Parts: sequence; C-alpha cells; structure tokens
Amino acid sequence: MTDRINDIEFSRVTWLWLLSYFVALTLNAINLQLTMPFFLPPLALIIAFFWTTYYIHSPHLISVFILGLLYDGLYQSLLGMHALLFVLLMFLMLRIRLRFRSYRIWQQSLVITFYLAIYQLTNYLMNGEILTGSQTWHYWTVPLLAGLLWVPIYMSFRWIISLHTHT
Repeated sequence: MTDRINDIEFSRVTWLWLLSYFVALTLNAINLQLTMPFFLPPLALIIAFFWTTYYIHSPHLISVFILGLLYDGLYQSLLGMHALLFVLLMFLMLRIRLRFRSYRIWQQSLVITFYLAIYQLTNYLMNGEILTGSQTWHYWTVPLLAGLLWVPIYMSFRWIISLHTHT
C-alpha cells in the first residue's frame, strides 16, 4: 500500500508538526484549568504516534522526551516521569511502526488503546494516586477515549497533509 503522504519531506510539514504539538499541549492545559477537569489522554503523545508512523526519518525520541518534560511541568509531577513514559511508549511504537502503518484504522485504534492503557497503569503505579468513586471509572476510560480520538486525529491530519501537498 503506497501513500503519497509518505513521500513528502518532513521539512514541508514542520509548521504543522509544531502547531499540532502546541494545540495538544494547550488543550491539556485548558482542561486542567476547569473546575471539573476531564480525564483527557496526553494528546501530544497520540499526535506523536501519528508523526512517528508517517515520517520515519525524524527525531521522535527527542521530541517526545521534550514533550514529556513539558507535561511534567504542566501536571506538576516529578521531573522526568512523563518524559520517561513517553520515551518508553515511543520506543514501543518505533518497534512496530511499519507494521502499524499497514493496519486498518480500527486495528490502529486498538493498538493506541493498549499503549495508553500501559501509560495509565504505569502513571498510576508511579504516582500512587488515590482514586475515589467516579474518578476510578473516568481514570481507566482514558485509554478507550484515546482509541476513539485516534480516528479523527488520523483522518484530519491525513486530510490536512493531502491539502498541503496539492498546493
């Protein structure tokens, strides 16, 4: 399966790459300011999974490490905790990215759900969070939300990139 999207250079979409991470960080920051914040997945990590699967020659481990440090500051957690988790998950994605790219979109969503379940479990064990009542339900549905968000993120980025390549 060949895609024109895979043939364009990463330098042509650098602005979209940076903007997508900025928007993801902003959405997670806005969510934290709400009186009743939603349990959103780390959107920048999901977007990093997209960029990893479609641009092979980019420094993804370095970018997710920096994103992880930004998430550490955003969530006021131990410095390096999110960075370590992001790098671990990105390493796992790098191992299967060529196979992942050939999966159907619903299979990709299942893989993303599995990776975010690893993220939530590891985050839960590292933080030792105490969840009560509905918080427990919301906390453990984050991987499912990430799997559901994968489809619109994937489709919208493919559409934006295809528009960019036609101009």
